[in-house]
Amino acid sequence: MGKDTRRWSCNMKFTADNTTVMHKIDRLKDFDLCAANCETYCEKPILDGGPDPEVFKDCKTLASYYADGGRFTIDSHKYIIWEYDTCRVTQYNRLNHANQKISYCFDQHHWAGVVDYISSHCGNKSESHGGSCYFYDSLHFSTITLEKA
Repeated sequence: MGKDTRRWSCNMKFTADNTTVMHKIDRLKDFDLCAANCETYCEKPILDGGPDPEVFKDCKTLASYYADGGRFTIDSHKYIIWEYDTCRVTQYNRLNHANQKISYCFDQHHWAGVVDYISSHCGNKSESHGGSCYFYDSLHFSTITLEKA
């Protein structure tokens, strides 16, 4: 996994006599998940009745829509929700650092691929009602959850 990386920046302040005072700010660099592995778990239904095939069709549409996107970030201890018709996808930043963002990629090999995979493998065939993907197979980094909206 490695050590935390840090990004340094310096604020410059000019004083009355035109001298410059520099202040070092120590800020954590965004935690890049684009190279991270993600373990998928399908959610078994709690109540009787199979999954709604429309949900998984809508999730595939959502994944396709974002597949050509770039990167996005999630602020510390926050989450982002994407919805399309009956599909809801939520990604959480679960890092313990108070000021560290997560950076992730939208493309088909990352976010769009994860959403597509969960909708394909945790749908009608498995009798599931959605699923989740845990980065580094842990709840301590980030999770992507797919469910009915």
